[in-house]
Amino acid sequence: MKILIDVTTTQDQFASRGIGRFTKEIVSRMVAQSAAEKRDDTYLLLAFNAPTTLNGLVKEYPDMIRTLNMGKPRLSGKFNLLWWMLLYSPSIRRIIRREKPDVYFCPYLHRGFPSGRIPAIVMVYDFAPQVIGRYSSAHKNLDWIRKTQYHAELKRIRFASGIAVISETTRSDLEKYVPSLDMSKTKTIYLGIPEYLKIRKPRMNVLKKYIPSRVVHRGYILYYGGLEANKNVPMVVKAYRRLLDLWKESGTKLKHPYLVFAGGDFTRLDMRHPVLAEVRNSIRELDLEDDVFFTGFYDDEHVVDLLNAASLFTHLSLYEGFGFSPLEAMRSGVPVVASNRSCYPEVLGDGAVLVDPENVEDIAQAYLKLLTSENASAKQAKKGRKRSLKYDWEKTTKQLYSFMKQSVEAKKK
Repeated sequence: MKILIDVTTTQDQFASRGIGRFTKEIVSRMVAQSAAEKRDDTYLLLAFNAPTTLNGLVKEYPDMIRTLNMGKPRLSGKFNLLWWMLLYSPSIRRIIRREKPDVYFCPYLHRGFPSGRIPAIVMVYDFAPQVIGRYSSAHKNLDWIRKTQYHAELKRIRFASGIAVISETTRSDLEKYVPSLDMSKTKTIYLGIPEYLKIRKPRMNVLKKYIPSRVVHRGYILYYGGLEANKNVPMVVKAYRRLLDLWKESGTKLKHPYLVFAGGDFTRLDMRHPVLAEVRNSIRELDLEDDVFFTGFYDDEHVVDLLNAASLFTHLSLYEGFGFSPLEAMRSGVPVVASNRSCYPEVLGDGAVLVDPENVEDIAQAYLKLLTSENASAKQAKKGRKRSLKYDWEKTTKQLYSFMKQSVEAKKK
């Protein structure tokens, strides 16, 4: 097959986040599988005129991959639809006429995709904007613009040849929010967890780059995974405050753990970001400034150290389509306390302690039990590790390739 793939999410603000990591994993593994199985596949990568996290792959497989320049790099944002219509769509049409690819793979729906010209496989991750009622972190007028564009983009999904969803929860939401869609075109394909995430001794020289030694030695609750409204991050702070109260009441001689927020969002964004402002203000108002730490941006390969040094991982999202972060912690042998909403019961199962993400007492009690009982912590970590092994990138990639092939063959009939 000749496969045309939009890889621009490996070049912008998504590059180190879920969508960018997904694109890198899928493209890297699909190319490697094609080479290993000696398939006659060619990969055409649509990219901005800028570095991509796939540069190494392109050099490794020069006979199978060609990068096609889409022009000047642009951050994803409220003008995606405009840039698509004015610049990228005409460019992609020319590429399709010239290259005659068999299928187009769109890892991110809101970048747009060519409809009707060749079979197009589109990924759909979640419906957080509709569920939460916020389409951006901007003020109301800009949020309304983003909402309008979002729904315009969503309507186009009916023209895709195939729609891959990452959980049954997302599939159900797709049917709800796009009621005119032919659901026979959809396929549930669970995502994978990177192999480098494993149980191992954390490296102190790495950890010291991000957090003080005293935090590592005493232990900490870890959160990473973004600052969007659906992530419910302010509740992590409130539940931690309640944990400290319960800690005193329990009479334990153990010293309470710290709370660590990992990721560049917590230090890169300014206080005009509403969620960040709420998190920072809560820390100050709840007198937690000596107990909460921010790592800032960290290298992807260092997350295994941050996880293995953690006493507990938490993710209290109000809505998710899949949820990389808690699964990554589970793979690393860290006990997890997560939300009981949306996809988490489906994806995490008994691998995490599931709590009401809006009940401070419920969350804090779950934290307390796992942090003060070695037996409970060890049992939960074992369950989490076992559950996480269900999710494998090789399997994900093979299923997606097969889905593309089916769409190409159906087009020929």
